[in-house]
Amino acid sequence: MKVLYDISLLGISYKYNTRTGAFRVAEKIAEIIATSKECDLSFCTFLCPELNEWLDPGELMIDCALSYLESCDKFSDINLATSTIEKYIHRKIRRTLVELNKKYNLNYISRIWQSILLKIIELMTNNNLLLTPSNLDKNDIFHSPFYPLPELSPSNPKLQRFITIHDIIPLLYPELVDKKNPGLIPLTHRIVNSIKSYDWVFCVSQSGKDDLCNYCPEIDPAKVFVTHLAPSKVFSSCSDPEKITAIRNKYNIPRDCPYILSVSAWVTRKNFPHLIHCFAQLLQEQKINDLYLVLVCVTIKNKLAEYEQILQEHENYNLLKERIIITDYISDEDLAALYSDALTFVYPSLYEGFGIPPLEAMQCGTPVITSNTSSLPEVVGDAGIMVDPRDRDELCHNLFQLYNNSNLREEMSLKSLEQAKKFSWEKFGQETIKAYKTAVLSQ
Repeated sequence: MKVLYDISLLGISYKYNTRTGAFRVAEKIAEIIATSKECDLSFCTFLCPELNEWLDPGELMIDCALSYLESCDKFSDINLATSTIEKYIHRKIRRTLVELNKKYNLNYISRIWQSILLKIIELMTNNNLLLTPSNLDKNDIFHSPFYPLPELSPSNPKLQRFITIHDIIPLLYPELVDKKNPGLIPLTHRIVNSIKSYDWVFCVSQSGKDDLCNYCPEIDPAKVFVTHLAPSKVFSSCSDPEKITAIRNKYNIPRDCPYILSVSAWVTRKNFPHLIHCFAQLLQEQKINDLYLVLVCVTIKNKLAEYEQILQEHENYNLLKERIIITDYISDEDLAALYSDALTFVYPSLYEGFGIPPLEAMQCGTPVITSNTSSLPEVVGDAGIMVDPRDRDELCHNLFQLYNNSNLREEMSLKSLEQAKKFSWEKFGQETIKAYKTAVLSQ
């Protein structure tokens, strides 16, 4: 099968260093297709109107895509679906405009330069950057791992179009969308509206499939496949005392003191304020003097004022300030050790399309507490404790049970390891290729 795979998300994420979970999944899908003996992979990128607002002045999607590919050895043999002359002309014009902007300080008209360049490229490629009918017609499968399916229709009726939907939370619960990222709502609308009756969809959970099919009853559920995500093999139980001690020292976690761990971006639906309030309540009610809360939060720099306000709402402000440890981005290797040594991992998210951090924690043998909403019961199964994400007393009760009961922790640790075995990228890959075959054979 010849597969044309959109790398727009990979390009943008690489260029602007925003390697989210969706980026990791998109890259993993590309790796799976590239290594499959049943697929012949080519890459493409195309013009989605919403994305222009996210690019720097004068930047275009092809710049991001080419930069990503030039930095990525594992895809060095994969062709970008465009001609050599198109690449050359684009790069030549692009670099000339950048040099003119720098030399003559023309940044104030950089959007005009971008418009000119866009027009030239659009005229060259039939109004869709690098995604021409000829490129589409050479393939059996077109797959977008995130962004909307292109409006350009192929002349080849045998081409099967796939899109990966992680969730439609911005449409179902717009109040959970971070106020600093309002563009998610119109983008999600465009993603969903790009799906036609003849298209195929991957959802990363059964919960996500149910949400999509209920929201869009015109989509045939038989054309929606559930491909569960999986944790990286980097995440495994660490029992090396020297490494654990080094990690504690590195992140200023006191030696021999238990800690609760949580990992996510600080956005509304991740519910970090609720967890902090529950931790404060637990310390005060149970008079615990050795427990810490470790938050791995890559967006905390923009949320320090909100965090400070939460702490000030409690009488034991100084104690909380001492007992809560916040880290910025940390490597997967360090995170695996943090998972392994945690008393418990807590993920009180209000809604998730999948929720991979609990699965990473379980693969490290860590007892897990999650919300009882959306896809999280599907991920955690009976291996974890599930609670109402708005009920402080319920979370506090379960945290104290784990703190106070080593037998319960040991039992949950074993269950975590067994539950994590149900998810693998190998299985994900097999199901992806099987779905491609189903689509191709449907003709």
